[in-house]
Amino acid sequence: MVSKQQIVSPCNGICTIDPLLQICRGCYRNLEEISQWREMSMGEKEALQKQLVLREKKYFKDFGEI
Repeated sequence: MVSKQQIVSPCNGICTIDPLLQICRGCYRNLEEISQWREMSMGEKEALQKQLVLREKKYFKDFGEI
């Protein structure tokens, strides 16, 4: 069970950076977001999680599966 004070990393083990989009095909984060995850505040992580949901929908709509 995840406590209120933990946000699980969005990494799902499909770690491949799309060369054109420069985002991970598994979690939709860019390299900076991946490298900064452990240093992010809870608020930053929550905000990023919301962005990733939208990013995934956008890229599937625009590019199909990336």
